[in-house]
Amino acid sequence: MHVAIDLGENDTWLAAWTEGQPVSHPALIVKVPGLAHFGPEATGDPWSRAQLQKYIAYLHREYLLPTRKVIDSASAAIPGVPPLSVRRRLLDVLNETLGLEEALVVPRSLAQAAGFQFHYPQPLGDLILLEAQGNLAEATFLNTFPGITITLEGQCRGDARVIREMASHLGFLAAGSWNFDCLFISGDIDPESPLGQLAASLPQRISVQAADDFPWAAVQGLHPQSDPDMWTGSLSVIYPYSFYLAVFRPDGQAVSLARIPFDTANLELDCNSRYKLATLAAADMCAGDEDKGRIHFGVYETNADFNPEPADSKTALGDPVLEIDCHRQDLPDRVDLVLDMGSAALLLDLPAPGNDEDSLAQGSFRELYDQDISRLQRSIRLQQVASTAPPQSAAATTDNPPSDLDRQIDTILGRLQWLLHQWNI
Repeated sequence: MHVAIDLGENDTWLAAWTEGQPVSHPALIVKVPGLAHFGPEATGDPWSRAQLQKYIAYLHREYLLPTRKVIDSASAAIPGVPPLSVRRRLLDVLNETLGLEEALVVPRSLAQAAGFQFHYPQPLGDLILLEAQGNLAEATFLNTFPGITITLEGQCRGDARVIREMASHLGFLAAGSWNFDCLFISGDIDPESPLGQLAASLPQRISVQAADDFPWAAVQGLHPQSDPDMWTGSLSVIYPYSFYLAVFRPDGQAVSLARIPFDTANLELDCNSRYKLATLAAADMCAGDEDKGRIHFGVYETNADFNPEPADSKTALGDPVLEIDCHRQDLPDRVDLVLDMGSAALLLDLPAPGNDEDSLAQGSFRELYDQDISRLQRSIRLQQVASTAPPQSAAATTDNPPSDLDRQIDTILGRLQWLLHQWNI
């Protein structure tokens, strides 16, 4: 059974499909109060690990266990484009609670767009999701190519002016003309308000839909999509975060802070793929002459829209998403720093050891093999001589050398014994 969760602070949608079930006929579909209404912790953070553990365990106990179905996979949609730490926290909780090896967590707007596409025979093209929040709104800009990819181009929250600026920046508004195909609106918008006037200014060719008519579109978008005709393609995002490398002295003070030159602002990152951020040399990872024997560095993630150029890793960047503190000899001279979007983690990809095929014929393994074969062959011959000939005639055996067949048998038996010997080691 595949489980899909549209996880929200106010409301959560939970759906599940058994293998082969179409998206329109789930085995389970239910709407429950969201994280903020489920006994929040003293910290008040509904996205804390403890709160997520309690909430996912509640969903599992009350709704999934009664189905008596084995959970094979799970995916979740969450608001905004969260940093790696939040996604990693939720992934850990999902895997631990549901007994999975891996799950998938994507931005809610991507899952919504995939769900909307199920209801329309024609491609949606470029679309804007507008969620009204009083006089303000949260706008999400997406580009869709059904069967290929759906990409989250950007998000903003503000009044009509802020939304227009973001639309112009992303190419959805050019030379005073709107340049997209579909608008989905959720919430109530006063027609006389600036947001209402913005919606009214759209040309008739732009389709305007009520997102509230498709309340469980996000979990539909997380359907396993076994039907190739319904496949929406990969889910990608223009990742609004930058990464910084900080190198530390033995006393924990940072000696350098540099932005990793990976162009997240212009690259579409698949939510389930891996990307090499940089190759780090030994000089990049240690504090120079101050501590040549150790490597201590951290990689930090910051939202480029709100904190474009932090000056201090400790005060501006919070906790690192990756921290390495080890002896110099524990790492090779060069390592790749990899962003794994699927597992929401930064990894060090160590180079694989060399695998020269010629070394197998020239190295210690071949020498060991030849030595063992020779020893075993001598042992077999001595046993044959001792069992078939009297002691006084042993020298006569040199007058009758073994035949080619004898040599082949000896070689085969020797190799078999050597393999058995190595197996037992």
